[in-house]
Amino acid sequence: MKRIYIYCALALLFFYINSCCSCKQIPNDGIPSYISIDSIGLTITADSQGAPSIYSQLCWIEAGPENIGGWQIPTKIPILQKGKTTVRVFSGVYLNAISEYNKYPFFDFYETEVDLIQKESVTIFPQVKYKSTTKFSFIENFELTSVFDDFVKVPNPDNDYKGQYYGMLQLKSTNEKKSISNKLITVPVGKQAYLEFDYKTEDPGSVFFVSFYYATQSDNTDVIIQLNSTAKWKRAYIPISEDIGARGGLPFNLMFTLIKKDEQSQSSILIDNIKIVNF
Repeated sequence: MKRIYIYCALALLFFYINSCCSCKQIPNDGIPSYISIDSIGLTITADSQGAPSIYSQLCWIEAGPENIGGWQIPTKIPILQKGKTTVRVFSGVYLNAISEYNKYPFFDFYETEVDLIQKESVTIFPQVKYKSTTKFSFIENFELTSVFDDFVKVPNPDNDYKGQYYGMLQLKSTNEKKSISNKLITVPVGKQAYLEFDYKTEDPGSVFFVSFYYATQSDNTDVIIQLNSTAKWKRAYIPISEDIGARGGLPFNLMFTLIKKDEQSQSSILIDNIKIVNF
């Protein structure tokens, strides 16, 4: 008998919820307005921040008080609002250059006011900035004398925001080459920190590792990430706070290792706009 009472109570509760939901008015009469985003740019506010290089294929959107969620760029986002609306765009990145993604903690959100019209689309062009609390512990853009002895400066034919030169690490006679920065880097423990850099290679199959190098310790290498080759420029965003914390905040050198397969006659990789940022 108790089971029957429970079933009846659940049925009445289900009916009540559905009745309330059916009476609730759908915002904007269910007819959306749209916001289109083709890309997100980065605005640099000081030379000390390096080049305005960004690789953001994801974003999170807020429209007025409403959280619209995450979207892959380019995108056309339906919003059940109309009229003057404040829109905020939070830039997202792929962590470790793979499928895991999140809002990038060092970018401030982009905010603009748009006039939303039902059935129509408004295109916006978000330009994010580094947060004012961001510190730049390391920058290498290969424009001047490089801190990596084994990198060769290669002219940039486009001479775009990446500057006049890239850095190239190349293999011919051996199957492995390490390049260690001659500049010691210190990042505080307990603070968020990321390594950023642009990379590409025309040699499929090549693999390269990014590591910390500690000259004062016998087990002196911490491999941060292994990245596979890509024929298009990408930007890696690699969280390094845990690695720094595990070593107690010891000063380190940044190291790149390029490895080619036996069947490859040579291998090379282009690197540019390396940054280590932290709070």
